[in-house]
Amino acid sequence: MLQYFELQEGTSSKFWEISLNANIVKTRYGKIGTQGKTTEKDFQDPVKAQQEYDKLVKEKTGKGYQEVIRDGKTLLPGDYTIISEKEAVKRYKLNKYINGLYDDGSKYMLYQGNVVFNGALDTYKHCTAVKDDIYGIIVEGNLTVKGVIFQPDMDNGEHLLVTGNLHAQSINKGGGEFYIKGDLTAEQTIYGYYNHGQLTVEGKTQAVAIFADDHSFKFMGDVSGTIVGDQEIEGVEDDYNEITVLRPELIKEKEYANSDKISDYINKGKHILRDEFLPAVNDIQVATVPKETVASAKLKVLRLEEANAKVVQQALDKVKDSPKDVQVLDLSDQELDRFPMQLIRLKSLKQLKLNGNNIKTLPAEIAQLANLEELYLSGCELKTLPAELAQLKYLRVLDVSQNNDLELPESINQLAALRVLDVTDCKGLGLTAGIPGLEELRCSACTGASPVDFPKAILECTGLKRLFSNMNSFKQIPPTLTALKELEELYLDSSLCYVNELPDLSGLKKLKILHASGIYNYPESPLPKHSLLKGFFSITSLEELKIDLYRRWLEKLSKETFIEIAGNLQHDPERLKELSDMQAEKVDGGNGKKVGYLRKSLTAAQLEGISALRQLRILDLSENMLSDLPEEIYSLPKLRSLNLKGNSFKISDRLRIAERLPEVELDLRENSAEKEIIDTEAARLWKETADLLEKGDELWFNDAGKPIKAIAIYDKVLANFNNGKVVDKYLLLYTYYVKTNACSNLPMDAAYEKMSKEEKRRYKLLCIETGLTALSLLPEQILHNTSMGAFYREVIRIVANAVAWAMYEVYEDKEKTEEALAIVNKAVACIENESEYYIYDSQVRILLRLGRQEEAWQVVKRTLELDEYFGNFNDITETKEYKKWLKK
Repeated sequence: MLQYFELQEGTSSKFWEISLNANIVKTRYGKIGTQGKTTEKDFQDPVKAQQEYDKLVKEKTGKGYQEVIRDGKTLLPGDYTIISEKEAVKRYKLNKYINGLYDDGSKYMLYQGNVVFNGALDTYKHCTAVKDDIYGIIVEGNLTVKGVIFQPDMDNGEHLLVTGNLHAQSINKGGGEFYIKGDLTAEQTIYGYYNHGQLTVEGKTQAVAIFADDHSFKFMGDVSGTIVGDQEIEGVEDDYNEITVLRPELIKEKEYANSDKISDYINKGKHILRDEFLPAVNDIQVATVPKETVASAKLKVLRLEEANAKVVQQALDKVKDSPKDVQVLDLSDQELDRFPMQLIRLKSLKQLKLNGNNIKTLPAEIAQLANLEELYLSGCELKTLPAELAQLKYLRVLDVSQNNDLELPESINQLAALRVLDVTDCKGLGLTAGIPGLEELRCSACTGASPVDFPKAILECTGLKRLFSNMNSFKQIPPTLTALKELEELYLDSSLCYVNELPDLSGLKKLKILHASGIYNYPESPLPKHSLLKGFFSITSLEELKIDLYRRWLEKLSKETFIEIAGNLQHDPERLKELSDMQAEKVDGGNGKKVGYLRKSLTAAQLEGISALRQLRILDLSENMLSDLPEEIYSLPKLRSLNLKGNSFKISDRLRIAERLPEVELDLRENSAEKEIIDTEAARLWKETADLLEKGDELWFNDAGKPIKAIAIYDKVLANFNNGKVVDKYLLLYTYYVKTNACSNLPMDAAYEKMSKEEKRRYKLLCIETGLTALSLLPEQILHNTSMGAFYREVIRIVANAVAWAMYEVYEDKEKTEEALAIVNKAVACIENESEYYIYDSQVRILLRLGRQEEAWQVVKRTLELDEYFGNFNDITETKEYKKWLKK
């Protein structure tokens, strides 16, 4: 017996499923669109099990849950299985439809039948809620999403293959590949952003707006909708429209769209076209989808003045203090159309957030908030700020980022207390004069592709300690940069494309952190030069240096792109000739195609002189295609972390580097040398061990995997370490990590149900033993701003939670439960986003067993404030005791 229920009212969007099998009652519950959490209870006899089943159903229906009758054909978000990429290629010819396969043991969620999502589908959250190695979704049938399909990652992202038709409110995608074998119908928008990823539709395509924003679309059938922009779409011959058909607030400059704001509009269910380009609701053809889906296409008209007041009042209602005592208020992303004047009455306000509201202007009365210390106005369509803002004598933080046309008033430098200013994505910087007392300036993405002089206003901020100026097109770095004597952190990622030579920067005596990635900001820009790197080595105070992505770059520039780059290099004919010569020097770019260079290979010789950095602790040389290191790197006396991820070192070279730098945190992942010859016995044994580990991962890393068999292989890997055949600190830790993970997820194995209670207990004890070993291998001090530091935190999150939960299940005495709490608290300290909130659930259950109800309920309350849809605490929040406590 199985029943499925949903609750959708207000902001609630939850499901609850219950099944009865003999003496066992199982439930599954959570936010619609996720797999949710499961519980299982074994009763003495079927009668008691049936009584419990009936009682739970009655409780849920009494709380408003409605049963959804399954027709045996339509699947729901949790009705998936997991298959390997190899199996997906074999069964569905995935490699025919998706180009960017990984071939590294990756897995896919498979829906075998028509599937319906009753809300939005965030592919990243949906896949990572299962395992972090789920790389995509396959639907063998039709896919209906009664909301937006959102794929956020620009560089890569989750793939989607639908063998039937796809219907959604909108498609909002980044770097993943979507392939639809049937028809694609979007009630509002089909939007693809950035030059990674692709959308291919074999059948008909229909939407109100279709916008390929530097993205690849391929339509094989008829296309219906307003085509936005001039990006060529395969299958669309004409009827392209200028981006002026977009709503004005979605246009940064005359020729550029505001991709962040467009994405935000789509995810909020808004149209991106101006009203005059929108069809009548009745014109949208949705005959093939359920009636409840059609309803979501209807436009809603609000009286904005009333909406503003209502939003403010709702926010104030959540604050227990009286309005005159409110100090912190967050009204971000509330669709406000103007500044709510009732805020002026909040005289005690210290922090105000209005991010993401199109308020357009800030009133002069803002000066009446005399106690304001932090003001956040990101993405508010502001053009200027009132001069009266300078009267806020306590204002320390001002965020006006993503206001494209903003110009700050000259009086801004009268804000004597101002220490942090964010003008990111404000074209032209918005700052006309320096602010001497400023300590942190964030001014990334303030230019277009065309080169500009380094802003004089920055140089006048003589008190700066931190300067974030990434993704800008500076012609030069001026010698007067050394006037910033207090500067401690400097970020210039993707901002050195046009710079030919660095000045003497040795005068930056307090500079400790420098990031200067070698990737371009715009395709119409050249790539930063290798010769710049030695200019950084004169800053002898540096403790952290990131010079990644200076690798060789092969690309055949289109005629149009070359013309654009040439236009941007008019001031530098020598650089243009250099680029032209590199493009003419053709080499094999793979697949038999001849391409030119944008930049040649980085060599160890171009890093000579780095030994001058005697204070250097962290060095990031990742993604540079290096195959050798300068000898002087081994003599850096204070080096603690060296990131060599994504380079071209041979196995024997990697082992030699690790041997020579035994006390240094090394990241040597994702290295591969072309046509590598295994030239030493140590390299052969390492590769044998790594290949064996990969086989174990192929067996385990999926929810329908074979963790028991994987554990047996992991034991063989550990034997190679234990007998001294292989020495590799990272691989050893990784093996204990994945073995712990497999042990903690043993119920995913088909053989689990046949195990005796004693056998299950043995594996839980193995999980505890293996996990504690993994935790013991972690360094005493973890560097939190390194790639390996991120991996160590991942290990702590997964392993500490698994160990604590296994202890909770195996032991009941207070001493062991206290130990479990101490361990899970380590995992809690490493939580980074809402996909990891299940760790809070473990913490709460352990606290409750210890009788520490107040602490447990405080964790529940804080977690739900962060994510109101988190469903793991439903059994707690629905109790009378918790509700009574919450009202206090």
